[in-house]
Amino acid sequence: LGRWKTSHKFWAPHPLVGFSSFCFIVPAIVFFSTATCIICHTNSPLDRLTVVHLWFYTILGILFTCATLTSALADYVFIKKGHRSVYGSVDVVTAITTFWVCIVDFALRAPLLEAVLLPVIAAIAHTFS
Repeated sequence: LGRWKTSHKFWAPHPLVGFSSFCFIVPAIVFFSTATCIICHTNSPLDRLTVVHLWFYTILGILFTCATLTSALADYVFIKKGHRSVYGSVDVVTAITTFWVCIVDFALRAPLLEAVLLPVIAAIAHTFS
């Protein structure tokens, strides 16, 4: 909490700096796989809520793929010690958009208390990490 937005002074390119970027590909694959299974293995017309979830799964697959790419590029290509990168802002906006779309998708399937509590816990964990 004491060094607000000063990471650009310390970070430098390193093979392990952005390794976690590639972890975003796992949910992307899961969302695309779920959407594919829904499309391929249902015979009857889909109800409205299933179609909404199908769209959400497809959009989330795309967003997690974008998050993987933007995070990896921000951590490996556009990082330079002592300098801020505008591309880092693109990475942050992509991550925040992905986070909120995930929350909306989860809120469509979960009770309201869980849908509120989950992002609060994630925000607290991020704040103190």
